[in-house]
This record gives sequence, C-alpha cells and structure tokens, in this order.
Amino acid sequence: MDTHKISAWISRQDQIDRYAIPVQRTIAKLFGAEGKAMKNVEQFLHGRWLGHPLHSILVHIPVGAWTLAAIFDLFGRNAATRGAADWAIGIGLVMAIPAMLTGSTDWYPYDNAAVRRIGFVHMCANWAAFILYGISLALRTGNDYFGALFTGSLAFACLLASGYLGGVLVYEKRVGVNHANEPEEEVQLNEFVPVILLANLVENTPVRLQVLENWIVVVKSRSRVFALADKCSHEGGDLSKGTVVAGCLECPWHATQFRLEDGQVVGGPGVFPQPVFDVAIEDGWVMVKAVRAVEPLRSSAPIVNQVSLM
Repeated sequence: MDTHKISAWISRQDQIDRYAIPVQRTIAKLFGAEGKAMKNVEQFLHGRWLGHPLHSILVHIPVGAWTLAAIFDLFGRNAATRGAADWAIGIGLVMAIPAMLTGSTDWYPYDNAAVRRIGFVHMCANWAAFILYGISLALRTGNDYFGALFTGSLAFACLLASGYLGGVLVYEKRVGVNHANEPEEEVQLNEFVPVILLANLVENTPVRLQVLENWIVVVKSRSRVFALADKCSHEGGDLSKGTVVAGCLECPWHATQFRLEDGQVVGGPGVFPQPVFDVAIEDGWVMVKAVRAVEPLRSSAPIVNQVSLM
C-alpha cells in the first residue's frame, strides 16, 4: 500500500486553507499580543528552554495511555481491566491538552501549503480522538460499556490516522527537525582560510560565502566579526538574507533569532542552536576555521568565534 498517496492527496486539497489559515492567524494574533508574556509562553511551548521540541516529548504520553486503554478493552473482561482502561483514558485526556498546545504552536508559523494542510488535518484528527475519548470515558462512568467500546475504538482509529500524518510532517516534510548541517557532516578545515577582506564587510550586513563544502554567513557587528552556518536550523532558510537585531541574526522565514556570539536561539519558533565557525583577522582578511558545535544553552564555556576589530 502506497500511503504516500494519502498525504499527497491531502496536500492538494486547497479548500483546507479556508479553515487552516484562519486558525494559524488566530494563533499568531494570540502570541503577537503586546508584551513579552505571550512570547515567553510561545517559546516555552516550542521548547526553546529545553533545546528540543517539547511536542515530541509530550505526545508520547497520551498516545501510550490510549494504546494501553485499547489493549485493556480488547483483552479485558473484568472490573480490574475496565478500571485500568478508564484510568488510562483519563490520563491521556489530561496530557493530550499540553501535547496539542505544543503541536499547534509548532505548526502555526509554517506557510508551506502542504505542511499547513497536512498539519491541520493532523490537528483535527487529534481533536476528534480527544472528543471521542471524552465521550467514551463519560459512557464508562454511566456503565454503557458497549457504547464506550465503540467510541473508544473510533477514537483510537483517529489516533492512528493522526500518528500517520504526524510521521509525514516529521519524516517527509521535515517539520521540527534540525535543518542546519551538523559539524560532523561538514568538511572539516584544519587551518584558518581567508574568506573575505575585512574592508568589504558592511556593519550588520550578512554576507553568504562558501568555504569548501561549508555555506556560511559572515557578519560584522559591534566591532566584531561572526560566522555561522547559513542554513537555518529551524526550517533551512538562508540566514544571509536575514537581518541583524540586537546582537542576533534573524532568519527571514520564520523570525528565529540566533545569537551571533554562540548561535543560541533567543527568539522565534526554532529550538536548535546554529553551528558557528571560529574566526580570526589576519592581514586585513577574515579567516574562518572549522565548524564547531555550540555549547549547551546554560554552558559557561568561553566564546571563541568572535574577533575584535579595534
């Protein structure tokens, strides 16, 4: 069975945009409210504080709980297994709320049509599963066990459909994965290589350069020179087409901001830090060495890729 045809068909249904785009705009408006409070909430839901997408962690809890409930319903024939199924459904309902919140937060910035449509159907399948499991739990408390089994089975079917579409988003559409080349994937440079004359750099104007197999972006800012991987870790946008904002390089696609000093994410939907290059100045040339991995978010390791021009 070629399941790709299913996601491809969904991607072509432009009528989904009638509902998906207003939902995205509503979420954007919510997080775009004045003040830093909602922005902090958005970044928390993205998982920036963790350095990893939060949705991928939380989603396993309701999926696991509801799968257990399905097993208990399938093989259980006594009060103990029925009670265990009730508890599993209840836990799944509670934990599905933060899982869906984080998923919606990760999805709304995308303007790619296929991602928008598949993501919206994925979200609808999740909500259908949530509502049906809620009805199933209510029927269980009312001792309508056969009705509970029926709605629970429908809910589990929605859960499986949602899981398939979630897999398409991650494995096929690469939503939520690190798009920046990792250091071990790049050609390593054993010595500093001249890449551009210092005099050719304009303050706060990113420049895209290729060093062997490495596409990098070089920025002169506040009397220093910085070099980062050009491909944005969030969705692969060209950081060289971005803007410098308060010591950060902002991606032009979804406004993820990377600190020039160490590549750490300080704003926007991205969670993965940007690889940085070691930089030196020699005889008026900007010299770039190998890609080095950024330190963890709370690391106090010294920063070595910045160079003073004074």
